[in-house]
Amino acid sequence: KKAFEHSLDSSKRDPAQSATDLSAPEQNALEQNVASSSAWAVFKDDTLDALRQQALEHNTDIAIAYANWLRASTTVRDAQLDFWPQPLTTAQFDEKEDSMNEAFPAVHQGEAYQSHRITQSFNWELDVVGRVRRLSESARAALSAQTQELMQWKMLTQAEVVRYYFILRGTQSQLASTRTNAQGQRETWELTQSRFEAGAATPIDVQRAKSQYYATLAALPPLERTIVAAQQRLAVLTGVESAPWRERLKASTPLPVIPDPAQWDITPQRILQHRPDVLAAEARLHQATADIGVVQAQWYPRLTLLADAGLASENVSDLGDGDSVFTLLGVGVQWSGLGVFRVKNRVKRAKALAEQAHAEYKKVVLLAFEEVENALVNHRSTRAITQSLALSAEAARSAARLARERYEGGVIGFIEVLDAEKRLLDLESQLAAAKTQEALAVVALMRSVALQ
Repeated sequence: KKAFEHSLDSSKRDPAQSATDLSAPEQNALEQNVASSSAWAVFKDDTLDALRQQALEHNTDIAIAYANWLRASTTVRDAQLDFWPQPLTTAQFDEKEDSMNEAFPAVHQGEAYQSHRITQSFNWELDVVGRVRRLSESARAALSAQTQELMQWKMLTQAEVVRYYFILRGTQSQLASTRTNAQGQRETWELTQSRFEAGAATPIDVQRAKSQYYATLAALPPLERTIVAAQQRLAVLTGVESAPWRERLKASTPLPVIPDPAQWDITPQRILQHRPDVLAAEARLHQATADIGVVQAQWYPRLTLLADAGLASENVSDLGDGDSVFTLLGVGVQWSGLGVFRVKNRVKRAKALAEQAHAEYKKVVLLAFEEVENALVNHRSTRAITQSLALSAEAARSAARLARERYEGGVIGFIEVLDAEKRLLDLESQLAAAKTQEALAVVALMRSVALQ
């Protein structure tokens, strides 16, 4: 039980504002919803920060999760009010005529008469066996689960915003590099054409230069399509139309500085204590165990105090008289124990649901560890690839520059220049893609360890 109570307290860690009309768990969950997460600001990019904040305020998935949290909070409030007497006010007006054949004739037998009644009733369940307490415990666990699901959507939404922002900036960088290479190949084509006209090059050289140039141009539309798709996705994530953001994100800028994950505290204990999906599964398990207690309470009688007070009279004008006052005090008893097979079946069903919640909790924990391990391996791999491609691209730039100089000096043929430039284009494209993949690997790692 202590382990389960830990999950219920997880929504009370970072209070930020007051809300006098909410209970403590509701207030803290609301604070977590409106607070901006600081871990994702590590990239120090103003445009990215604006996108994240826009998503936190207007993303539709977060809005749905917040509505679910509000619904769960009302259930908690209802469960808390069940500890107190439940009032009910009724007002009744009757005009009736009794039957002449009744065994006990009324005073007004055979004639119509009126009856006016105002009643204030109170119904208070005595929580002898803890049914109401277990109901309250179940409702609070459900609210804790909804709080963690809300935090999960906040984290996932920010991760998606950062991910597509990196895809956008990485593709823009790749597009700029491809255009630069295309411009260089255009100049090579023109130079080869001039040398051909001067008799220093062959028609084959001219056609090869032309072919390489247009092959590079063919790589531009897919990159432009990826950029537009990323802009559209960012618009959906931020809950706005794509046109304003597309204009704002039109200018190409480098990828933000990627932090070193070595500074993060990535331990099993932290994962279990901070991942919202793990905490939500733990709260669901707590809720399922509390529901067992609710059902098991049906084995025992349910005692309720009853109290009525009010005014009753045939004439409206007499309702204010002292003779019109009536009162009632009593005790109600409800017991489902005689329906032994029905109660036994309900208890069995509640225990089965608890077993299911326990299995789902274990599954979520295992998947969380798997995701973190895969993210760590992926990050190390992408970083090594990026470092190797950076060195290779630098060497390819030098080779392409030397090849063009030697070609212009007539030392080598055009085929060597063409091969050097094609190699440079391929490596620069791979390097830009590798940098994007390394950035995306960092995003996946941050998401897996649930940095908030």
